[in-house]
Order: sequence, then structure tokens, then C-alpha cells
Amino acid sequence: MATPAPLVEVKGLSKEYAPGVAAVAGVDLALGAGEFACVTGRSGSGKSTLLNMVAGVLRPTSGAVLLDGLDLFGVSDREASLVRNAKIGYVSQGANLLGGLSVLDNVRLPFFLAAAGRSGDAAAKAAALLEQVGLGRFARTRTRPGEISGGEARRVAIARALVNDPSLVLADEPTGDLDPENAAAVMELFRQIAHQGVAVLLATHDPAAAALADRALRMEQGRLTECATRE
Repeated sequence: MATPAPLVEVKGLSKEYAPGVAAVAGVDLALGAGEFACVTGRSGSGKSTLLNMVAGVLRPTSGAVLLDGLDLFGVSDREASLVRNAKIGYVSQGANLLGGLSVLDNVRLPFFLAAAGRSGDAAAKAAALLEQVGLGRFARTRTRPGEISGGEARRVAIARALVNDPSLVLADEPTGDLDPENAAAVMELFRQIAHQGVAVLLATHDPAAAALADRALRMEQGRLTECATRE
């Protein structure tokens, strides 16, 4: 039986911010549907730069990022934007919620930014996702991000990343400012997402959080190595 092709393939990915100074240096990575991988490393090791390139929002100096076989940097900016919004859910450092919108509207916003012709009830989908992350009560109120805790905001950001049913979820330091209990809850959410067949790639400096992933990777001076594979 043929081995299924990876959902995400990173090939020779590098990023130089100055000649001879590489934040990411020749990274190769393959990630399949349902895999939950975590990249650890100190601040400045290149984790965020790597995730931004995998997300298609930062152009590499060299190399390629293939999502379902499509090179994100080999198509027009418009096509790449449509693919990102439809197939990639990104939880950046900090929740980055829009303070002028309610929690519910923050979650459903990417739905309206998707390609024309998208059908369905955005409010119902957003409410269901808030329920999934344990914040269903906010679906029935006009509560805004400034009125909720940091841990709640992080879970709202995760719900927002899922609203378009992405095949790939990326998260940069998703537990960085959370207490151990909230951090464990957030990591369990990502495990559940992966078990639904979504590829999940996290970056963190927290070894305890990384230990909850199925696959451990390490970033040092822009280079990525495989630490262990967990059954």
C-alpha cells in the first residue's frame, strides 16, 4: 500500500534578514494529517520565523512550502491568501483579538473573509466552536475581548483559527502567558484537534507543553532536528 503524501512539506526553507545571517537555515519537514508536532527552542532560535513561513505570511529567502502539493510561494499573492484563509488556521503570539468586536464576531470573522460563495451560518459555527473550547456562554452575549481573561482570549483565538475547517493549524507560543492549568487545557484542545484529522504544528519554549505533543522537534540557531517520536 502506498504511503499517503504529507499534507505539509517544507523543503530547504531558509530566511536571511541580512547577508550571511540566517534566522532559519535549510529546514526540511513533512507533516501528515492528524499529526501533532511541537517545536521547542530558546527565544531567537527561529521558531516564529519558521511558523510564519509555513503559514505563508513570510516569504523565505529560499526553499518551498507545499500544502496539499501547492507551493504557497509559487502562486499569486491573491491565490496564496485564499488558500491560507481556507486551509490554515494560525494562532499567533498573543491572542490578537479585535477589541471593537464581540467574542463571537472575532471567531466568525475569517468566515466572511473566505472565498466568495461560502455558505452556512457563521454565527452558529462560531457558537459551536466557542462551546468546543469551553466558552459557549460568550456566544450569547456581546462580551468583548477586553472583558475576558488571558486564558479565555487564547481559547477564543483557537476557535477563530478553526472556523473555516482548516487542514493545518499553526500556533506560536500558545501557552506562553498561561498558568499551568490553563496551559494544559489549551494543549489538550490541540490534541483533540489533531485527533479530528487536522495537522497541528506548535512552537513553544515550554518543555512541559511540548511533552504533550505526539512528535517533538528542536530548533537551534535556525536548524530543525527531530528529538523523538511518541507512540
